[in-house]
Amino acid sequence: MQKPLKIALIVTVIIFVVAVIGGGYYLKTTRTSENTQNNQNSSQTNNNSNSLPNENDNTNAINTTPQPSPSETPQVVKNEEDAVLRLARVFTERYGSYSNRSNFENIIHLEPFMTESFQKESLQFIEDHAQDGMAEEFYGISTTAASLTVDQFTKEQSATVNIATRRVESRSNQDRRIFSQDAIVELLFVSGNWKINGFTWK
Repeated sequence: MQKPLKIALIVTVIIFVVAVIGGGYYLKTTRTSENTQNNQNSSQTNNNSNSLPNENDNTNAINTTPQPSPSETPQVVKNEEDAVLRLARVFTERYGSYSNRSNFENIIHLEPFMTESFQKESLQFIEDHAQDGMAEEFYGISTTAASLTVDQFTKEQSATVNIATRRVESRSNQDRRIFSQDAIVELLFVSGNWKINGFTWK
């Protein structure tokens, strides 16, 4: 065999061996990478499955028990009753305090707090007494609410409040007269607001 041909054959054998060894290493590396990836995916799947709520696990269960809305809670209802009582108190004290010199201001200034029907009733009262004229003798009376009781209350509908008042009556050249008097205040819930629908002295 000629020397150049022998050298070429040796080189070819070396290249083949190197190629075989390199290919084997490449396959081994690839399989190792795939196995590692598969193990990671498997681990992640297991973790995800563990994070899902178990139907027997109450810690992750959604509470489906109906909860009362804020407008139905006792605290809100109590606050609404308190609002009714405040309105009834302020209205009674202003409505029941006047003089024969005030020109029905105690009624006129309270019209925004009345229902339409009670406004009409109050305006009719003013018309009926507007021609009485101003008396020579001064007369005035002031009213203070002493205690209030809700006799009837229906949320966002109607209410009735019983009020015990202390009244002080003044006349010209006379001593003041102090007496107690109860009143009944009727309220209606109109367009999102409580309004006075009736007022009666006992």
